[in-house]
Amino acid sequence: MKNRDRMLVTGATGFVGRHLCPRLKQAGFSLRATYIEPKSPTGWPEGIEWVKLDHIGPGTDWNPALQGGVTHVAHLAAIAHRIGPQQQVDDSL
Repeated sequence: MKNRDRMLVTGATGFVGRHLCPRLKQAGFSLRATYIEPKSPTGWPEGIEWVKLDHIGPGTDWNPALQGGVTHVAHLAAIAHRIGPQQQVDDSL
């Protein structure tokens, strides 16, 4: 890994992402991470640059998240915890 390696992590606030991000920081990566919640995540290691997205799907504009010299992407965003058929989710994403 080079000092200029910059990783974008989608789904950083999910189960895998919240364990992976601190380890990536320890390994020396510069991190950008996406979130969808109304407010920025708190209680994370210093130095993670958070990028708010309105949604993730076929129409997502990834340009704001990929700015700043991103060299690697860990795409962890996924549909999780679907409870029942009343939640109409497009599984083709």
